[in-house]
Amino acid sequence: MLFRSALAWAKAYELTGDTQYRLRSGQIFEYLAENSWDDTACGGGCWWSSSKHYKNSITNQLFFALTTQLASAYDSGSPEHEFYVDWAKKSWAWIGSGGGGSALRRGGSGLFLDGLSSAQCKRSNGNDGGANATWTYNQGVVLSALGKLYEFTRDEELLSTAYSVVQAVIAHLTLPANRTSGSNSGTDRVLIEIGCGDSGCAEGSDHAMFKGAFMRHMGYLRRTKGVPAAHEAVYREFAAANAESAWWHSREGTIRYRRSGVPVVSTLFANDWRGPWQPSVANGEPQSRPEEGELVLGHRAAGALRFARRVGEAPRHQPRGSWRRHLYHRHLPRGADLGDAAGDVWLDAQHERGAARMHRVDAQGHSAGGSGRHGA
Repeated sequence: MLFRSALAWAKAYELTGDTQYRLRSGQIFEYLAENSWDDTACGGGCWWSSSKHYKNSITNQLFFALTTQLASAYDSGSPEHEFYVDWAKKSWAWIGSGGGGSALRRGGSGLFLDGLSSAQCKRSNGNDGGANATWTYNQGVVLSALGKLYEFTRDEELLSTAYSVVQAVIAHLTLPANRTSGSNSGTDRVLIEIGCGDSGCAEGSDHAMFKGAFMRHMGYLRRTKGVPAAHEAVYREFAAANAESAWWHSREGTIRYRRSGVPVVSTLFANDWRGPWQPSVANGEPQSRPEEGELVLGHRAAGALRFARRVGEAPRHQPRGSWRRHLYHRHLPRGADLGDAAGDVWLDAQHERGAARMHRVDAQGHSAGGSGRHGA
């Protein structure tokens, strides 16, 4: 998806300072602003796809997040910075400040629903059967964007809105967490994907990754300078409860010994962070792993998550040269999806970091293993 690709390039620029990444992100933004944003339907907002039949939450939240990420990629006061801040204000005005997209947060729960149905906008008629569904990632991506826009504007209402979204999530998208004797979290709720129903998310469905997206963006919000201490504590404790429940109740570890060298340790987490571990719902996608909580935590639970990452399965990615060809294209091909290219950049970096980390662990003579849900 182009929105996520553009965010990946912008994040790559933030991490490396290489302006080629910023350029690529900006090119994708220009394409989306020209071809996806549409003021003639529903008062603005981005279409979900090129068929232009549905305006939904995640698409517009990703666009909002992209504008704030690109604004932060330029010096404050520069024309580029002001350009993207203006777009961020325009995007948020449509989503949450009384614009045509404010109906995305309808129903009185304080949660963002999947999208606009034809009842809210006649031309948004492509998903009338699912527009009222509630997903966790629709509550998450907007949080980081609100935090960044606050940094640019110092509008306290943005932080208040973000806090109200998290409170709505805790009230409506959680169940009691499995507790452990060592837990020091101040909340007892764990995130669930209520849209999947009582039987949980289907094996292999992308819904299993949504909770990780929420935790990641709540982590970005928590680190926003100016977030009230009381809000920061709620974000931290909510992440801690989820991380600890998943770690102690929804984890399966296996250890395989070799003739020489260190044992091979694999750790997987189930989709349901409450547990118990069920192989049929195991999910290996990075976004759904509770290590996302490390973005929010700053105490013991974060250490447990770093351990989980250290002993996890070895990187499966083998670097390819294709992304380099994409990187140096001067113009964005119309309709191109650069998700694979951006993903390669990220995975290459993760591969290198992971190899260095494992080298340090081996050099220090550390080892870790275990089996079963409580194996660490």
